[in-house]
Amino acid sequence: MALGVLALALFAGGLQAQTLTLGPYLQNVTETSVVVRFGLDAAAGAEVRYGPTDAYGSAVTAPPAAEFELRLDGLTAGAEIHYRLFAGGVPLCDDISFRTAPPPRAPFRMLVLGDTRSDHDTHRAIVEAASATAPQVWVHTGDMVSSGEVLEDWLTFFSIESPLMGSVPQFGAIGNHDEDSGDAANYLRFYALPENGLAREFYYSFTYGNLHGIVLDGHVNVDPEWQCVLRIGAWETCFTQQQLDWLAADLAAAAADPDIDHIFVFLHMGPYSSKEGRSGYAQIRELLPSFLDHGVEMIITGHDHYYERGFSDNGIAYVIAAGGGAPLYETWVPPTSPPHSVVMNETVYHYVTLDVDWLCVTMTATRLDGSVLDTYATCSEPKACAVPEADCGALPPSCAAGRWVCDAGFCSAVDCEGIEEPLEEPEEPAADAAEQDDPGPADVAPDPDAADPEADEVVPPDVPGDVAGEEEHDAAAGCGCSAAA
Repeated sequence: MALGVLALALFAGGLQAQTLTLGPYLQNVTETSVVVRFGLDAAAGAEVRYGPTDAYGSAVTAPPAAEFELRLDGLTAGAEIHYRLFAGGVPLCDDISFRTAPPPRAPFRMLVLGDTRSDHDTHRAIVEAASATAPQVWVHTGDMVSSGEVLEDWLTFFSIESPLMGSVPQFGAIGNHDEDSGDAANYLRFYALPENGLAREFYYSFTYGNLHGIVLDGHVNVDPEWQCVLRIGAWETCFTQQQLDWLAADLAAAAADPDIDHIFVFLHMGPYSSKEGRSGYAQIRELLPSFLDHGVEMIITGHDHYYERGFSDNGIAYVIAAGGGAPLYETWVPPTSPPHSVVMNETVYHYVTLDVDWLCVTMTATRLDGSVLDTYATCSEPKACAVPEADCGALPPSCAAGRWVCDAGFCSAVDCEGIEEPLEEPEEPAADAAEQDDPGPADVAPDPDAADPEADEVVPPDVPGDVAGEEEHDAAAGCGCSAAA
């Protein structure tokens, strides 16, 4: 929804002490801004005070309304920011703090979960468990609620998620339950998302640190089945040409940006499914060649209520993270068509974290009981460059005293403070190595040099994100900097 104040008076209000009925919660965070949303039990003027400490120092005010959407500007990248809500000079909540988006290549943790509808107790337990991992930002993969047209469903959703969303900004992808035959008025009412797409907040992209997230819409901005059957070879909806054109331009821009090292795609329905009677979203399978050409490392989706990780037929990792509270689905042996490989799946409530550390991203899937369900590491290559210091972007914090060079067509950080020579590569325990090895596409032969030759899972040598790439990154230049290509 457009930034500013959403003057939507739900109740006739007089001069009285107000109480919060919605939020506060944070969305659309950048290096220098964030959106705060909240609602009151009666219309009143409101104020958000904010700053680097609980002494604040800055404020944004709004005229009387019952729901508010206010942007805090002038922030610093990667900084802790405190804020507090007031109405008539009276505090509405305690002091709350969050972090702005970090500068490129600063490490951070992202939370991902989806399909939180239906079972509110499980939804609440998942949010509480995930909050203990201390994420800085999170993405919801859709189906926030059971019935998108029912206001009470949204109020319940935010009552459960606001304790975390108040300090950890969220981005969201619309799911099929969040709209009703293309009507997504409540989704637009309660979500404040980037508007860099051509259809308001339904599809868009964001950059957080050096990760570029592309959020797609398979439910509202789509063409009907009869138009799509010839285009994607399946009797199901497909993206509008407008969304496809925007996606192509956004992918090209992200791939060319020297400060972006990772491109992840988020949406509700993924390319594959292991639920009986489903095969996945043909539109996404149609886009896999373009995703590969532009360096997409992972596709994370919801919709099928279980956890699954695998690889597309062209080697792109995909994850189904849909264990946030909706009724769980049993999985079955997937059909041979469409071709892909499944590393693992499990019918269990869960959430996913992404630990981003410059060139490498480590994904961890965790069950509701706290046990680790799955781990996977993907590492990107340094961006190609042409001229030293002109193309290579910002230095990672660990190399703040160093400088970039363009060596063999790739950006490399050298002259790191206190490091005269690369550190020796640490020995990796055999058990840990076996746990990290993953199979790729079904037609890739096992690596005979794997740490555990009898392990069931083997890292595919040509699939983006093999663990060997992570080891090379860890050992390079001794301070987290990339060795020359």
